[in-house]
Amino acid sequence: MSLSHQILRARAYLLDKLFIKQPWLRRLVTQCLYGTGDHEVQLFGTRLKVNALRENGYLRADRLVKHSSLWRDEVSLLMTLSHLVQAGDTFVDVGANIGVFCCSLARLPGVKVIAFEANPETYKRLQANAAVHGVDARCMAISDKAGELEFCDGAVSHVFAEVSHRNDYHLGGSTVKVKAMPLDDVLSGQNRLVIKVDVEGHEPQVLRGAERLIESGAVKAVVLDASKEARTASQWLEGKGFKLVDPLTYLPPSASTGVFVALKQ
Repeated sequence: MSLSHQILRARAYLLDKLFIKQPWLRRLVTQCLYGTGDHEVQLFGTRLKVNALRENGYLRADRLVKHSSLWRDEVSLLMTLSHLVQAGDTFVDVGANIGVFCCSLARLPGVKVIAFEANPETYKRLQANAAVHGVDARCMAISDKAGELEFCDGAVSHVFAEVSHRNDYHLGGSTVKVKAMPLDDVLSGQNRLVIKVDVEGHEPQVLRGAERLIESGAVKAVVLDASKEARTASQWLEGKGFKLVDPLTYLPPSASTGVFVALKQ
């Protein structure tokens, strides 16, 4: 056992012995730091009332979640998708990044998962993760026609975008060209599709490239970030017979909705 591991174990032991197992001391310190009142928190996309003293762990978790987009936004969406995607469905992750969504949903029994990532450098990590979880991962861009697309990079992999959507989050200089295909060609003949699209402004082109699949009834649902382009794409889906809902409430989206789910009616 390494020295650092021994130190962590010793610290955990002392915390448990001198604080956690001293309920009167623990209550006094918690009361001094957080008070005794009730608070409204949001955990896993659900609003809850907790007491600062009696449910202090939930209060602290809520405050931590507010500083992490992963725990604040994506975990609650993943919970919704885990109910929406059923055995016999195919989950299609367009703009999969390293595979948080597609690899998590691959654990569901009877669900096939296909992931697309345009960034060749990010795809290396997606491929490694996909191999562990049985995901069919492909390094390509998804668009409305076959060919090549030119992409620009940013400080982090999540902002890799087609050059026409370059903004202040992107680096100047070199770009990379990536093979592009429409979903109508890549997924021809497949059915019971749930498609998540997160492509930094290229959402309308992705959906136009899936028009045959959508009109045939092969697509059950589409998940879109609430960007300006995604809002345009969601209106297009409404015209194709889809109903837009907030994935946390299943009510019509509001101005503050961060992600749309379009459900085939």
